[in-house]
Amino acid sequence: MNASFVTNGRIFDGEAFQDGMTVQIENGRITEVSSRSPVSDGPVHDLDGRLLAPGFIDLQVNGGGGVMFNDAPTVETLRTMAAAHRRFGSTGLLPTLISSTRETMHQAVEAVRTAIDEDVPGILGIHLEGPFLARERRGIHDEGKLRPIREDDLDWLCSLHEFPVLLTVAPEAVGGDAIRRLAGAGLAVFAGHSMATCEQTREALDAGLRGFTHLYNAMAPFTQREPGIVGAALEDRESYAGLIA
Repeated sequence: MNASFVTNGRIFDGEAFQDGMTVQIENGRITEVSSRSPVSDGPVHDLDGRLLAPGFIDLQVNGGGGVMFNDAPTVETLRTMAAAHRRFGSTGLLPTLISSTRETMHQAVEAVRTAIDEDVPGILGIHLEGPFLARERRGIHDEGKLRPIREDDLDWLCSLHEFPVLLTVAPEAVGGDAIRRLAGAGLAVFAGHSMATCEQTREALDAGLRGFTHLYNAMAPFTQREPGIVGAALEDRESYAGLIA
């Protein structure tokens, strides 16, 4: 048996901590977590009481290792970013392109496609944050890059089937029909950089909106008379929300 073992650590299995367990690894994959001692002569890694946990998956990574994806949407940039984040526990990520030109968006998607074909560790798909956002809540996004969504944008986005695509939009800027079409094509549509009302956000959720990008940041604030996008997010039990820690 070609196996190695990890022992003497605190193991988090995704739901609970386990002590006194041995992790068995074969050909790079975990095959067993048990209370048994190592059962072969394979290498044993002693954690000396430290924590062993699944790698983090980060859905919004703009850069790392001294490079930014928007500045150079290439496979080499993706290798550098993934390696930099892996040192801090993120073993999977979505490289994130903020609002840019159509040409740069296409370059970014091609870079991710190639990186996945070449098995670059950690690159899972892409997060396109914009450019279909609210100017009032654009944050660091270049106002000159923001624009309405067009039919050819929808056609292109809906054609991206090979890997996960997360698209952040302002619901009020794209409308329910576009969200429904994008979600139906398999994209994970999130809301962000938005002035959407609570009702507009609820309608977007009904159309297939699945989550919220950096909830509270770059969106209309929660108030007592208009709970807005934040209120709709907090009351919804099915969607996901990212936070800037």
